[in-house]
Amino acid sequence: AVDKDNNFRLDKHLALNKVAHALADLNPVYKNFTKRPVFEHMAKDLGFKDPKIVQSMYIFKQPHFGGTVAPHQDATWIYTEPISCVAWWFALDDCLEENGCLWVLPKSHKQGLKDNRRFKVKDMSGVFDPPYPAEGPWSFWDKSQFIPLVLKRGGLVLLHGTVAHFSNKNTSDKPRNVYTYHVVEGQCKYPADNWLQRPNMPFTGFENNGELETLIKNSD
Repeated sequence: AVDKDNNFRLDKHLALNKVAHALADLNPVYKNFTKRPVFEHMAKDLGFKDPKIVQSMYIFKQPHFGGTVAPHQDATWIYTEPISCVAWWFALDDCLEENGCLWVLPKSHKQGLKDNRRFKVKDMSGVFDPPYPAEGPWSFWDKSQFIPLVLKRGGLVLLHGTVAHFSNKNTSDKPRNVYTYHVVEGQCKYPADNWLQRPNMPFTGFENNGELETLIKNSD
């Protein structure tokens, strides 16, 4: 999005990559959407006893500028013992191959976390443990085995934390924006060396304290 002199090559609002990581806690619009009862019912149907929303973000993939996201597993970043991470991934635009839809590796959730690799907190940032090989993540995943998840606007993907997935660059004139959040089981151990730590803002579940009902009432 910038040239060699760090000047924007496009409008600033089109240079955004992500707004994260606590929209469901800090923004009432996203909070009320995220905590709708239907999504809590989904979590319970998936076996969650005490679901906690640990990360929520708006991801931009702008026309011609939205870049490639390398293959990864969400549980590398959002790790619990045992692994419990599931992503709710909402398509805000039609997600097509040409604008950077998700590609997933079928049945990869049955293989567990690759090399038990985690992204751990270190010096106010993070580090992969163990480090990725010099060849990068494609050194142990076969790209030909991934399949595209073409999705209409408004569609929802539930993505287990050990499903390997990636997305290509957006080469089209169309955006591919999404809203996503990750849920973990509150009864599982959430290690102190996890990259994402919120000591002053504990993770919350799907409880809404009546705010959704008030919003609906005021909109009538």
